[in-house]
Amino acid sequence: MGESETPGVLADRLAAQLPITASRILLAGRSVPGLEMLLRARNPKIEIDRADSAAPATDMPTDASRDNTTRYDAAALVADTPDEAEAALKALAPKVRDEGVCALLVPYRFTWPRLQAFLSGKSVSGAAGFDPDELQEMARRAGAPLARIVAIQAGPGIPEDAAQAVRPLAAALKLDAETVLRRLAASHFTAQTRPRRVPDRIIRFTGKALASKPDAMAIVRMQAPLAALGTLPEFMIDDLGPTPRRPSKGTRDVFVWQRPILTREESLPVYRQILETHKLLVVEFDDNPMRWPAIAENGHLTFRSAHAVRTSTETLAKIIREWNPNVFVSPNQIEALPPFRPVESRQGPVRLLFAALNRKEDWAPYIDAVNEVVSRYGPERLRVDVVFDRAFFDAVKAEDKHYQPVLPFREYKALLSKADIAWLPLEDNLFNRCKSDLKFIECGAYSVAVVASPVIYGDVVRHGETGLLYKSAKQLREHLRALIEDREQRGKIARAAYEEVASRRMRTYHASGEAAWYAGLLRHHEALEAERVARLRDEPAWGEPQTEPA
Repeated sequence: MGESETPGVLADRLAAQLPITASRILLAGRSVPGLEMLLRARNPKIEIDRADSAAPATDMPTDASRDNTTRYDAAALVADTPDEAEAALKALAPKVRDEGVCALLVPYRFTWPRLQAFLSGKSVSGAAGFDPDELQEMARRAGAPLARIVAIQAGPGIPEDAAQAVRPLAAALKLDAETVLRRLAASHFTAQTRPRRVPDRIIRFTGKALASKPDAMAIVRMQAPLAALGTLPEFMIDDLGPTPRRPSKGTRDVFVWQRPILTREESLPVYRQILETHKLLVVEFDDNPMRWPAIAENGHLTFRSAHAVRTSTETLAKIIREWNPNVFVSPNQIEALPPFRPVESRQGPVRLLFAALNRKEDWAPYIDAVNEVVSRYGPERLRVDVVFDRAFFDAVKAEDKHYQPVLPFREYKALLSKADIAWLPLEDNLFNRCKSDLKFIECGAYSVAVVASPVIYGDVVRHGETGLLYKSAKQLREHLRALIEDREQRGKIARAAYEEVASRRMRTYHASGEAAWYAGLLRHHEALEAERVARLRDEPAWGEPQTEPA
């Protein structure tokens, strides 16, 4: 790799070609900085072997190709030339399981700096690299045709003045200018191949993510889970933008729509378009529908008109099944686990975090108890960070307190990574009982000890081990004081919660179940379509049978 390239980008894109469910991986060829750390972050139990050569032979474990139980789930290869890549793919193919994949990272031959040097009459040194056709042909010769190929930019790209000059040239050549610019900006390709067995079919997704702030809801419930499915050989994830768009070519199998509020007057045209271009409509809904009166006012079309519904908790599933029996519970999971933060390494005052939306009814009964605690400590002992809730920030009487408005998910995680304690209040009511335990697993992943209500968190927090649960203001005061003053207890709780997430709540452990659910929906498409039509007999325009996609 050149000095101007970004190792994090290369590692991220290569990892995206490796199935998130893989538990045993072989890395061959040159190392990619950050790749092994990334793979261990998304699967703490993963086994990774390395082969020093691009075409591994004698340096491999002796049982690697004995049978399907001892082969690798996936292999990753970094190669510079077609000959090197072809030899490596032939050597790697017998070492992966029948359903396994080989992922490749190779340099692009016509990167902008190389092309610029060529046009200037300068000699172009270094690895020959690949063009897309050559990469495809090499894989065919190796007996492992590519299933996916993605161009990536891991360098400075093409300057804007050069881009302005290229656009009229592309037009003169009757080429799409933006496609040409993307190719010129690329520095590498990543690709995925299934050298031993090709899936029976590829399931293609599009969808509409929630267009709201904070962006965490769209990331946690849509973008991250579908990106995880997209690493599996059987799935291809297309556009997930905030506006549904008709596929440019052909049809797609599944449209996933996050939190739609379907109304009779406005939603029908978009709904019919989705059914014309997709076999299945799946609604993703992770909150109590009573929050939106329009759902009930429109006969619960949000759920009745879908083929199936995906949600986050069994409590929500029971509510939604009243209008659609085909509900899948996909609990929130952690995509990548950061390194554990021992309390011994933390500097400065203890940091108490409160980050929540629409929680005044939950915190107001306890604000006096919280203030009794935080007012005891000066800025050298305690800092309070508040996200989203200005009313809570104004009410809390800490000497050292800091307010952040709605944060992008990345910035929220950065703040969480600095916290020591988090307060998670939920009063006992139907709306809160439909919430998920997301805050707890996020805190566990980022080494934060929690003081939490028994509502929701009582089902997942082991009191005194992975967190502290309170049922009264007195208990809340005691627990907050204990965690602020007792660093050893705080560290033990944070470690136990971290290990709980690492062992049970990672996306890698659950993706196969979700993949099987989607595959099952498509196998039973005709029956699901008949059920949809039957549910909408009282809504003739909505219940019109689906025409077979072309």
